[in-house]
Amino acid sequence: MRKIIACWLLALVCGLSPLAGCGGSAANNSNAPVEASAEQTLSELDSLTAELLKKVESARDPVSGLADAQTLLDARRAALASKIAAVKKSERFQQDNELRRHALESEIDNVMRVQGLRTRYLNEAGNAEFRERLDRLINDYQELFRG
Repeated sequence: MRKIIACWLLALVCGLSPLAGCGGSAANNSNAPVEASAEQTLSELDSLTAELLKKVESARDPVSGLADAQTLLDARRAALASKIAAVKKSERFQQDNELRRHALESEIDNVMRVQGLRTRYLNEAGNAEFRERLDRLINDYQELFRG
């Protein structure tokens, strides 16, 4: 699992590294909506992550919790993925190192929280249905950032 996380983090950092060299001017009023949108999108991502974890953790059994979490993710995935992609493509994101850093930290933190379900439910590792559902949830969640 550490190899997967390390590879994912490396790919993520490499994907953002071309943006790191972009020079940026001070924020201007035309970028204010994008900045607000970026913060709103990151907040929405944090909220979704918390709701997904709550669905799994509060369920009577983890398999049904994963099914509920997957349903929630499926309902919000397309809209949130397009918002994340729009933020990453924005001029403000490309020019603002602090915004990129904050977005990257949020992305890593949220992905790690969802992947943390693997260790939290180690006792379910022998359950094939649980593993399949958890793998799907994690993969679908990570797809939010690949757009």
